[in-house]
Amino acid sequence: MRSIVALGRDLIIGRIRIEPRLSAHVVLDPGWLFVMLPLSWKTEFRFNGHTALPNDLLLTSSRDGYATLGEKRDNLGIGVRKDKLSAVLRAVSGNFEDDFDLVDQNIALGEFQARYLRQSFLACFSGSEFRTLSKGRVLLHETVETHLISLLALVLLPHVTVGSCASSGRIDPRHVVRRALRAYEIKPPERVTLEDLCRTAGVGGYLLHTCFVDLYGVSPMSYQRARRLRQARAMLLDEDAPPRSVKDVSLAMGFINGGRFASEYAALFGEKPSDTFPTGSERWNAERAASAGIR
Repeated sequence: MRSIVALGRDLIIGRIRIEPRLSAHVVLDPGWLFVMLPLSWKTEFRFNGHTALPNDLLLTSSRDGYATLGEKRDNLGIGVRKDKLSAVLRAVSGNFEDDFDLVDQNIALGEFQARYLRQSFLACFSGSEFRTLSKGRVLLHETVETHLISLLALVLLPHVTVGSCASSGRIDPRHVVRRALRAYEIKPPERVTLEDLCRTAGVGGYLLHTCFVDLYGVSPMSYQRARRLRQARAMLLDEDAPPRSVKDVSLAMGFINGGRFASEYAALFGEKPSDTFPTGSERWNAERAASAGIR
């Protein structure tokens, strides 16, 4: 492993080249957020078990640290103090009352935005304005550090949610549920658990349950099952890429018991999965023929 590090008071930037296929790292201070911008790699790249794509920005604030998997990885790692980043987020958003939830997630950036972000942070390792502390370590000037934290905040702002229910004492079910649903952007629907929803929302199971019931009238897991069933129905009715069988759809959406899948599907939609597929194709053809005036 080869690395070069730029040090500031509230910001640490490192460029790390790793040869081993698997590596694990620990974030020792819970007051820090770790952000990774993968620069290049061979074959597949995974961050905390999730596949990373080119131009992804990867976040983690977990005390368990993070693990990366891939060959010949060249990464740009950014550590930033949460309280400093939150203060800048409040300043650039104009929202000075609430906190921002900096949860684990993969953020897909646009190509131009990702390139500009990479170039801005990589510039810390070149130029005469950066004082060298020792081999592989340079000192960040305060103005440069402030600029880079502001740049990071502007990139993150559209992807973080507002409202710290626990700290403010004002519980808004919409904020809690909105944060919880970010879990579906991190994991496929069939893999999202109650623990994932609680962790993403930043609340306990009781409060999460209360907020879902207030907003939707159902528990979080009932919402989760309905979401998976709606996606299963969309797959069964997909004319462009029809599934091979109802069983394939059931398994793809995490329903191991086919009988339970069929009964829950019928309770929600008023028909069995086998009635939807392949009947969905017949309905679609009939509707298309009717719209064309064919009898």
